Amino acid sequence: MGLLDGLVGQALGQITGGQAGGGSMLAMVTELIQGQGGLSGLAQKFEQSGLGEQAKSWVGTGANLPVNADQISAALGGGTLGNLAAKFGISPDQVSGALANVLP
Repeated sequence: MGLLDGLVGQALGQITGGQAGGGSMLAMVTELIQGQGGLSGLAQKFEQSGLGEQAKSWVGTGANLPVNADQISAALGGGTLGNLAAKFGISPDQVSGALANVLP
């Protein structure tokens, strides 16, 4: 396991109280991106939800604009969050909270 994978896995464990079912944050984000058709598909989801500026800030230069768990939930929808939650053994609320902490 790489250093980054270990660090984000540890962060997910702290965020979710150790209930991550052995999955790592890196794996969750990778799954999310792949499930949306790549980074451009994920950015389009955020754009459609009114969060285009936030998504652009994450891949551009300069400061990253934050998002909160409610914004993540609105952008991704219950189906996507539910699928991730089931795969990683945590609740959809924990998924959206964890993603809100790492995406920016």
